Amino acid sequence: MLILDYSSAHTLVREQRRLGNKVRWEGWDIVFFKPTPYAYKDVKGVFHNGRWGIEKRVPVNEAGQWEVSKKDVFSARKPRN
Repeated sequence: MLILDYSSAHTLVREQRRLGNKVRWEGWDIVFFKPTPYAYKDVKGVFHNGRWGIEKRVPVNEAGQWEVSKKDVFSARKPRN
C-alpha cells in the first residue's frame, strides 16, 4: 500500500499516465481504469472514452492522504536486454 500526500498523489498520477496507466483525477478521487470487454456485466463496470472497463476509486481520507494499492500502479522498471 502506498500512502500519498497531496504532492505525492499528483506526482503519482502524472507519472502513471506517462507510463500508460489509465488513471485520472475526478474531484478529489484518484480513479484507475482497466479496460475489459466484460465490464458491462460488472457492478463496477463503466463506459469511459468509448470503452468498457472497471474503475477503482481511491478517495482522500480524513488525514488528507490517498491509500493506493501497489497492484494498481505500473512499475517504472526498464526491461532487461
